[in-house]
Amino acid sequence: MIRRYGSALRIVLMFADLTATIALAVVLSAVLYDGSAPDIWDQAVPDPTVILFVYAMAWVALLWSRGLYRLRARWSIRSEVSEVVRTTAMMAVATISVLFLVKP
Repeated sequence: MIRRYGSALRIVLMFADLTATIALAVVLSAVLYDGSAPDIWDQAVPDPTVILFVYAMAWVALLWSRGLYRLRARWSIRSEVSEVVRTTAMMAVATISVLFLVKP
């Protein structure tokens, strides 16, 4: 049954990750900037929604490129967590590198 709807399941998982990434960025921004996040973001970048969407798409693309959306018959929680941690570290390095080059 899962193999029959495997593509649809992967798309739903990607959409859920995209939504969670955007929601987490918005919530963290609101918490870190004490409600003045829209003003700070408007001063920092021309269009913050585009930047946020590109960041979320990059996260989903990195997860996809690392094979984390493949359905596996045999998997362990430990290997899955370690792969997510590696992917998170890669995204952090990429984000810091872009921020260093752009110097907002």
